[in-house]
Amino acid sequence: MAKLFGSQELYHGLGSLDELKKIHGKKAVIVIGGESVKKNGSLKRVENILLSSGFQLEIFSGVEADPSVSTVRKGAKLFSEFQPDWIIGLGGCSAIDAAKAMWAIYELTVSYVSRCLKMLPQIQVWML
Repeated sequence: MAKLFGSQELYHGLGSLDELKKIHGKKAVIVIGGESVKKNGSLKRVENILLSSGFQLEIFSGVEADPSVSTVRKGAKLFSEFQPDWIIGLGGCSAIDAAKAMWAIYELTVSYVSRCLKMLPQIQVWML
């Protein structure tokens, strides 16, 4: 197993799925591309680990190579509706990159709306 460090921790290789047994939360979204993670059993293994830990799951599938803005927006919308504690990009680079972009839009939107709501009592509207 290799442990890679970016802005967050990334796991890759043998034994990496076992790291999912250590996470805590209630909801997770798994972002995948096509059928390869279904065919090779990776998706089922991830689902089993998370379900045995009591997670509710949503699967966002169909991420294309070089994910489109439309796909990323659809994923961010799912995140807004489901409110996951964890977002897991599973498969190739496109699924992982799309999961990161979806998370960024989701977090930015939630953060922006939250800041605006906090400002509402301070905002005064003058109509002349």
